[in-house]
Amino acid sequence: MLNIIWTILPTIWLAVMPADTTSTRSEITLQRLRGKIVLDGLSNETAWQEIEPLPLTMFTPSFRSEPTERTEIRVAYDDKYIYVAGRLYTSEPSGIQANSLTRDSD
Repeated sequence: MLNIIWTILPTIWLAVMPADTTSTRSEITLQRLRGKIVLDGLSNETAWQEIEPLPLTMFTPSFRSEPTERTEIRVAYDDKYIYVAGRLYTSEPSGIQANSLTRDSD
């Protein structure tokens, strides 16, 4: 679990860097969840829809530019946890590839 957190946090930090290149700091206020969510890999609950997506800019290929594809990252919290949900869209779904889950011993 810690590995996931340490992987996600730098990604979020890069995603919310200010688009204004003269600014050196960006501040985000996390919103509190006002409903139940289910950890099922989907972010389709009403509680998620009430959370504003983070303002995003690209790191590469064009530093601090607007994303070239629609991307929504939402971060919220409750009394126990911080939650992160992402919707990453693409204009070329045929280009999405996945590694095989088959193992040599299967």
